[in-house]
Amino acid sequence: MRKSSTKCPACGANLTVRQVRAVGVFECPFCETKLEASENYAYWICASSVVVAIALAWAMGFNGLHFVIIAAVFWNLVVAFAINTVQFFILPKLEVWVPDDGSLGLRGGSK
Repeated sequence: MRKSSTKCPACGANLTVRQVRAVGVFECPFCETKLEASENYAYWICASSVVVAIALAWAMGFNGLHFVIIAAVFWNLVVAFAINTVQFFILPKLEVWVPDDGSLGLRGGSK
């Protein structure tokens, strides 16, 4: 049976699929903590999209430079489709968002 919700790591509230973003930062609607899907989830989507794009280009019989160009175009289409649909089937593990510079913003700015 497929899960239809995932929990906020900060407050433990159940978030529905429509409240979760597969890519990027979003706020928990209950505690307003900034959350993001785990990095492994984004890597999995990208890696799967590359495999699917290469398989599509190969199945259509492209080779050489045409293969590379068509695979790149297919990858863009497949990754856009995957980002918007995969979360309805496989919910991401949520993590509290941490800024890239590692700062928690306690002093009003980064070093």
